[in-house]
Parts: sequence; structure tokens; C-alpha cells
Amino acid sequence: MKTEFDKIAEEAGNAELEAWAAKVKAANEEIVAFVGQKLRTNVPGEFVRYLQGSYNVNLVIRFGEEDIVIVRFPKRGITAARFLEEKVKNEVRFLEYLAEKTAIPVPKIRDWGMTKDSPSQLGPYIIMDYIEGSELETILRQLQDDNNEAEVDLVYEQIADYMLQVSRLHFSAIGPINKDTSGAWTVTDRPLTTNMNNLASVVTNYPVDQFPKAAFTSAQAFLHYRADENLVHLQVQRNLAHSAQDAEKCFIARHRFKQLIERFYSPSEADNGPFIPYCHDFRPKNMLARYEEGSLKIVAVLDFEYVNTMPAQFAYDPPWWLAMVSPGLMLEKFAMEDFEELYVPRLEQFLRAMAKAEAKKNASHGREAFSLTSRMRDSWTSKRFWFNYGIRKGWSVDVVYWSALHEPGDEKLSGDLEKEMSLIAEKKMEQLAAYEAECDARGIAQSG
Repeated sequence: MKTEFDKIAEEAGNAELEAWAAKVKAANEEIVAFVGQKLRTNVPGEFVRYLQGSYNVNLVIRFGEEDIVIVRFPKRGITAARFLEEKVKNEVRFLEYLAEKTAIPVPKIRDWGMTKDSPSQLGPYIIMDYIEGSELETILRQLQDDNNEAEVDLVYEQIADYMLQVSRLHFSAIGPINKDTSGAWTVTDRPLTTNMNNLASVVTNYPVDQFPKAAFTSAQAFLHYRADENLVHLQVQRNLAHSAQDAEKCFIARHRFKQLIERFYSPSEADNGPFIPYCHDFRPKNMLARYEEGSLKIVAVLDFEYVNTMPAQFAYDPPWWLAMVSPGLMLEKFAMEDFEELYVPRLEQFLRAMAKAEAKKNASHGREAFSLTSRMRDSWTSKRFWFNYGIRKGWSVDVVYWSALHEPGDEKLSGDLEKEMSLIAEKKMEQLAAYEAECDARGIAQSG
């Protein structure tokens, strides 16, 4: 089954983005001067090029031969307006935290600020060092195509080491990392997630007042919130289901996900922490690499927006990107067996790399009882990998349930839920008819 964004909300966001992008282009000279002022340099600045991301636009600016920086703005219309400044502040603090507490190569932040301080009020910004390198995903695909498994191993070992470092960072609440007045790193604010941003920007009339107001101190409470967020999503997105049968399948999947919480997260299992930073986009697409002294080295890890401390088990999952495809998108088109055929050999290769990274850490710091390798393997074999993936991604929760977690007989619901499902299916078809009529009136093309 396939779910999609609300095309009406998406079109509105694209129109806002287009108008904002024109404003950025018109302000190029002002932006260059602004960055030079923030860097306190007398060397004239030169705009080099744009680097486009999914949620941000980056301007590369050169000052003389040596100093090259990026100024990064979140894209209007893609990032919900209510989250712009919260998103940037959270990312800045996490980059600063990683630079202080780990050896993960992240760009140095030179300056940052809010919309009121930005050129032409373009939005909150981050100025950071530009790092020369090639996108690791492109390199990794070529290595795999060439069957250069030794260098794939080298890439995996570096990423495994980074994941191992992150797995040791423990907090007592779920949310973004910040610094308190004493300079200590802590978590007190609500988690801001990619899913929240998407609900606020590409679902018409999602009740944003129901988003969290504070950090969570219980894994169970957070997961129940996420399950409820998915149920509200089903209620309000008018084109989430394209038939009554689709609506019923979404209803079953989202209720079953809520019921699966205690199977994968028993109340006695680290419910009050530790909580560990988790970045869904921690993947080769957001890493830069280059050859140094004949060896392929990752030189930058980028894009830490929407990072929060999360239930520790998220950090104990094997990487979802190992097959170089999105699991949710693949399951929409193919069978689980097709995904596993691609994923499992790479999983075994990555677990060998993780075991090697752990052996190095143990040799230098003394042996620990904790094994990330064994936890990752257990996550895969227990299907917790799939539960965690689905609970994070509201547009994939349905296909993940039916492809990976459904067992025969699970589709049977209690009498009260059966009645509610019938009403929801009827409501979804009424919503869909109204949505399609509005799309036609606006001349917006739809996909079924």
C-alpha cells in the first residue's frame, strides 16, 4: 500500500518556497556582505554556488584563497514556519555537543542567529566551515558496483566507530540537547521531529496544538505519543487512504503499532533511560569523503536537523540504509524477500565492521560487557528494527506493519474498534471525495 502527502498543502509549500528562493537570490550580495561582517574579515567575499538539500539551502562563499564557508538557511515552505528557529537552534547545539564530546568529523560553526538578525529577514542561519569532499553515497555505490569490498569494509568501519561513540552518550530525557546556564549539557525541551515538521507542512489542518510541549522522561510515554500522533494523522489527512479497504488497513496497522509497544519495549526495560542521540539521516548521503594518502577517509558528517535523544534501542538498531534504498519505499513496490536479499548481506558485512570497531575500543579502553554488535543483531532478528523504523516514520507505518510485523489473525480487532474502523473508513471516503474535488478545482494533479 502507498501513502502520500497532501498535494494541496504540498503545492502551497512549493509556492512559498519559490517566492522565498527568489528573495534569497535577490539578496546574494547582501548575504555575502553579511557573512563577511560576521566573520570580521576585510577580505572581499565572493559567492561561489548553491548547495541544495532537502530542508535547507546553502550558499558557498569564498574570502580570499583560504577561507571558504557555507551559510545555511532552512527552506521556507519545506520547514514549517513555526519550527524554523527551533530547528536551527537544536541543530547548532547538537553540532557543538558532537564537536566537544566525540571524534566525529563535523563542520565548525563560525556564527549563527535567528531571523531578526539575518539579511533581508531570510530566516535563522548557520555559518560553518566548508569542507571539501565527495558525497559518500556516490562513492559507496561505485565501490559496490566494482565489488571493491575491502574499501566498503573501510567505510563501514568508520561509520561503525561513529555509531559506537554516539551509543555511549547518555541522557535522562527525550528531546534536543542544550546547554544550561552552568554550561552542562542537558535535555529539557520537547523533541522536534521530521514527522512533526511534515505533519505541520504537508497535511492540511493537522492539530499542531497536540504536539509535545516538553521533554519526555519515559520511553513508553514517548512511544505512545508517537502511536497516537499516527492515529491523529489517519483522522485528518484527507488523501491518506484511496479506498475503504486502504482506510481499514491503515486503521489496523496504526492500532496494532500502539499495541506492539509493550512487546518491543516492556515497562521494566530502560523506560526511564538512558536516552541516546538518534539521527535518522546519519547515512552516506550526508557524509563527505576523500582519499588521503591512498586511503578513503570520511571527512565530514552533515545534516543533524531534527536530532533528539531517543529510546536507547533506536541507537542499537543496525543502519536502515545498508541496502542503499529506503525500506519503506521499497516495501511499497516489492516483497519483503526482495528487500532482505539486498539488505541482509550488507547487514552481515556491517556487523563484522562493528565487531572490529568494538574490538579496537576494547583494546584501548578495556573490555566492556556492552556489545553494540550483538544488540544490532538482536534488533534485526527480533524485528525491533522494523518496529522502530515504523514508529518513527508516519508515512511508512502502514506498509511496515503489513510487510514486516503482521501475523495471521492480528487483523481481528475488538468489537468497539471494529465499529470505530467502519466509521473511519466511511469518513475517509467522504474526505477523499472532497479532497479530489478541491484538487480538480485548483487544477492540481493527483496520483492514486
